[in-house]
This record gives sequence, structure tokens and C-alpha cells, in this order.
Amino acid sequence: MPKVHCGTADLERQLSNPYDDLPKVLDEMEKEDQLGSYTEDEQLCKGRLGEAVIISKAEGVERVGIMIALLLSVTWGFMQGVDEELQKSFSTNYRYEIYHGAIVLSNGAGLFSLLLLVFLCIKIRRLSAKSMFCYSGIGGTAELKYDYLVKVHSKGMIDNLLRKASKNENAAGMKNKNDTRFFARQWYNDQTKLINGRQLYLAGLTGFILQLTTFVIATSIKLGDTGRTALPTLHAVNMAWPPAIAMGMLCAASTFSELL
Repeated sequence: MPKVHCGTADLERQLSNPYDDLPKVLDEMEKEDQLGSYTEDEQLCKGRLGEAVIISKAEGVERVGIMIALLLSVTWGFMQGVDEELQKSFSTNYRYEIYHGAIVLSNGAGLFSLLLLVFLCIKIRRLSAKSMFCYSGIGGTAELKYDYLVKVHSKGMIDNLLRKASKNENAAGMKNKNDTRFFARQWYNDQTKLINGRQLYLAGLTGFILQLTTFVIATSIKLGDTGRTALPTLHAVNMAWPPAIAMGMLCAASTFSELL
């Protein structure tokens, strides 16, 4: 706050324009904030909360990986059944080529996303365990305070780790002083790398959507080519519209906006 002096001239000047000293006051507040207003225990708390968020994402990755593996087992069985007899069973060679290409693409997309998400999950688990060892209080363990961690490790080690974990911007790259990111969250949102964990997760989810889409296309073509009546076509439509409506509902509910 601007200081009010007892002099008449100073009092008249401040009353006429009390915001003259405001830029200076704001600069001083910003400098003080840049020095860090969080205590060590507050930094530990914020870092632990960030690691807990990344761990919850790893749990979601594991569930997606299970779905990908189940669908991959189905498409792998379809690929083993691709032969000349299957080609002759289609009414046109054009439909067979689309079916064959969709199955191969679904299988490849499934392998792609499964590899990315499995090793993404392994990396997050490994780094979160490293954070738990250094900072403790993550994954259900006791939240040890700074003074106790100094006794367990050393003051130099803990201070050095907290200094490296303290960032002046948030995970999205926006200025945010006193943001603390431990090992898993730092790696997941690292803007200095060509590809970080967040981008791996996005690529894995994209591969899963591609796997699911091409699987529906292949099965719809197969169902629609099983006979010359309208019933196979109806089966193909019934195969395609439920996942299409489900994806539309998920997009309308902004479900995908918070996945990464």
C-alpha cells in the first residue's frame, strides 16, 4: 500500500491521485512472489497432489490398454482367417479389399496404441515411485513433513530436489509462479522434449479410436455381404450406429477434453 506522509503537500498529492505509487507497489509484490512465498511443506503438498493426478491418469491408461488388448485379440483372429476361400465368399473383390485393409489397419493401430500406452504407464509408475522415495506421501503412504525428510535424506538433497521441482509456469506452459512438479508430472508435461508423456497419451488414444473405427467398418462390410436380402444390410447398420452415437454423445458431453 502507498505510504501516507504527514506533510500537507504529500497528503494533497496522494488524495488527488492515490494510485501514483501503484505500479511500484505491484513490482515489489511481483519480485517478492518470484522469490517464492511457499514454505517447503507447502511445496511438498503441491508436488504430491500433482503426482497423485498423474497416477490417476496411469490407472486410466491401464483400463484403456485392457480394452485395446481385447479388441486386438478379435482382429488377430480375423487376420488369421484371411485366405482365398474368404475372398471367394465376398460378392465383389472390392468389398473384400476394403474388409482386408480395415482388419489389417485395425490390428496395426491396436498394436501401436498398446505399445505406447503400456510403456507410458510403466514410465509413470516408475517415476511416481521415485517421487515417493524422495518426497514420500504419494500413493497412500504417510505424508512426511520437510523436517522429517531432512532427517531421512539430507537437507542439501531435499533443498536441491525442491529447487529443481519448482517451476515458474504450469503444465500448459502458462506463467504460474511457485508451481511444483515432481518426477512423473515433470516428465509427463516436459515442454523441452520433442515428445512428452502427454503427447504419447494422445497418440495412444488416437490409435485406439482408429482401431475401433476400422474394426466397425470391417465387421459392417462383412455383415452386409453375407447375403442378397435386406437383412444383412440391416445387421451392418445396427453394427455401425451404436458406436457412432456413443462417440457423438461423448463429444457433446466434452468427455475427451479432460482425458489428457
